[in-house]
Order: sequence, then C-alpha cells, then structure tokens
Amino acid sequence: MKDSALASSLIGFITLGIWLVLRPTVYQLSAPACLAFDTIIVWCSAPTILGLFSELLLFVGLGAPAATQKLCYATGLTISKIAVLIDQINLIIPGNAFAYHANSRKVLVGSFYSVLEQKAKAKKYFATLAKALKADKDPSALKDLSNCLMLLSELAHGEGNYKEARSFAEQSLETLKKTAPDKSSEGAMLTDLCATYMKQGLIEEAISIGRRAVECFDMTDSALDQLQAIAYNNLSLAHCEAGEYREALDCSRRSLKLKLAASANKPNLSVAIAHVNIADHLLFLERYDDALVAAKAALEILDTQGFGDSIIRATTLQNLGHAYLGLGKLEEAKANLVKGAASKGKFMAAKDPEWAQLNLDLARLYAALGEKTTADSHFGKAVDFGERLLGLNNPKLAYTYKEYAKYLETTHRESQAEVLRAKAKEIEERRAKRKDGK
Repeated sequence: MKDSALASSLIGFITLGIWLVLRPTVYQLSAPACLAFDTIIVWCSAPTILGLFSELLLFVGLGAPAATQKLCYATGLTISKIAVLIDQINLIIPGNAFAYHANSRKVLVGSFYSVLEQKAKAKKYFATLAKALKADKDPSALKDLSNCLMLLSELAHGEGNYKEARSFAEQSLETLKKTAPDKSSEGAMLTDLCATYMKQGLIEEAISIGRRAVECFDMTDSALDQLQAIAYNNLSLAHCEAGEYREALDCSRRSLKLKLAASANKPNLSVAIAHVNIADHLLFLERYDDALVAAKAALEILDTQGFGDSIIRATTLQNLGHAYLGLGKLEEAKANLVKGAASKGKFMAAKDPEWAQLNLDLARLYAALGEKTTADSHFGKAVDFGERLLGLNNPKLAYTYKEYAKYLETTHRESQAEVLRAKAKEIEERRAKRKDGK
C-alpha cells in the first residue's frame, strides 16, 4: 500500500516535471496550446500547493502570538477549503494523480475549524468525513480515517465525553495498525489515548500507554520534538494523577526542554503550558517558591503573546493563587484564585475531574481566611466532584480526603476527620495491591 501511494504521488510530480521540460518546445509550436496546458496543469497542481501552504500556516500558527495565530488559522482554513473544492472537480477524472492526498486536505479543513475553536462545526465535519472514509474502498483512505478519528477523540475529550473520546482513540489506533504505521503516527495516537485513559481514572493504563508514546518518538528524529513534548506532557499528568509527583515533575521538565528546542528557545503558548504543568507538580510537592516562579513564567508568556481569557490563563492564575496561599500571602492568593476560578468555570467541561482540585484550592483559601461556611462548602464540593468524576479508587481523591481531614481537625471535628483518613487509606491500600499484582 505504501508503494502504491508513493507511486501515485510521484506520477503527479513526474508529469509536472515532464511538462516543464517540454513547455519551451510546445510554446514554439503553438503558444495558445501551451497556455491551455499551463492552465490545466496549474489547476491540477493547485490543491497540492495550497495544501502544503495550509500545513505551513498551521505549523507557524502553533508558535505564533495570539493575533498572528488567529490570522494564520483563518487564512489556512480559507486556502484549504479552496484546495478541497478544486480536488472535487479534479476527482471527476478517475485515477487523477494530482488528486492524491485529497482526503488529507479534507482532514486539514476540520483541523482548522478545531484550532479556531469552532468545535461544534469541527465535530460535525469530522463525523461526516469519517463516515465517508469508512465507506471508501481505497486502502490509502485508512491513514486519513485514523487521523479523523484521532481528532474526533480530541474534540470529545475537550467536551468531557471521555468514554466517547476513548472509543474514538482506540478506533483510531486500530485503523492505524492496518496501514503499517510509522512511529510518529503511532506515538501521536498513543498520546491522545493516554490523556483519555487518565480522565477515565485508568491511571496505570494511562502511564503504560504514555511510556509507549514517548518510546515511539525516541525512534524518530528531532524534527518531531514538539510531538514528543506533548507525549511527555501527558505522561507527566498521568504520573500526577497517580500521586507520583517527582516522576510527574521530571516528565514535565523534559517536555519543556523539548518544546524550547522545537521553538528555537522562543516563548510561545506551548512553552507556557509546560510552565503551567511544572508549577502544578511543584505545588503538590509543596515547593511553593519554585511553583510561583514557574507560574509567573507562564503568565508572562501569555501576556507577552497576547493570549487573553482562556483555560490556560485560568489554570495559571489558579496555580499562582495556590502558590501564594502556600507562602502565606492571603491577599494575593485570593485575588488570583478567585479570578482563576471564575474564568475556569467558563471553559471547563462539566465532567472534567479538575473541578475537584479547583474546589479544593478554594476550600483551602477560605479556610485560611477563616471563612468556615464557605470553606466547608468548597470542601464538600471537592469531595463530591472527586467521588463522581475521579472515581473511588483515584489517588487524587485520597489526597482530597486527607486535605479535608486536616481542616476538620483544625476546627475540632476529629471524628469526621478520622472517617476521611480511613477512606484515603483504603484507596491507597487498594492501589498498592493492584501495583503489586495481588
């Protein structure tokens, strides 16, 4: 299949090359005929050229400031739509070599919808495209179907539909296996699957898959540093879910190093995300000074690059507030945490397990401020979200129980604290048995 795809691609370039060689002779024989051939070949070649230019705009946009990023994505969407339109006309001719990669250009249109935050439109577009690709008998459509399913998985994940996201991710990986995939494609699929498993509370599985993703990129060249950085990022989050904070910190620092290499040491949104995750892991390790430095680094990049209200900025403010709280700076803690929480509520999916951590941070803030009623309310929400969204065997739920127990002790409710500590201990013992294979 790979050989036929390569041959199909080469036919178009060979045809174009032959025409460029013959063109001077044809022009001497008949200028009108030559111009007619020019028009036909330029028309047929346009989708490939426009597709490559769209991919370049997508790549440039990833590391660009907010305004430039939006311009790149909007221009890329328009150009890729034009390429797809020309493809549809070119495909009228059976076996048209210039129409090779037509399905890939369709996937590109959906990708631009997604990065432009037109999520509903992207999901509908990819669902329709996936249905068409499944019906396509051409084996070369499998790779594009795999990519389409992967992007559907990412969209479902963003909506908090983690079971649906897992289904799409697993379908994507199974489809990819039929194409004799390269390691970079396999690594990308496993990276998405790691994130989905993690959100479903399948922590050990997420760590295992995350390690496989990282290993896939170990077998590729440095041009894929950004993809491996994302794999390390997701692996760090999986370790954090498991309560393995030092391992999480190591992975997130590796992710930052790779992202800086990919961006030639220039700060961008991806680098800011790495700093956010480093801050998060440092907070769990109670290294508040270091966490504050990392969170401030993230915020500086977001400000400099023009990225306004977003889930990343909200998480950065949450981390700043948590760090200030750990350092006993209550005024700064409240200003950042309250602002971050208000912003995060606008972007976070209703089923996102992070609601538990957000309420836990707010609970600790109001406990420190001596506002008992508000603190109790947020602790209760943290436990409720944790039990419903994290699952009863999740180490982060055990962490939440223990934090609430500490507060209950300070307010002379030792019996309630003891109940929560017992629940936390049960979770830790069950997980230890699973890890030992008992």
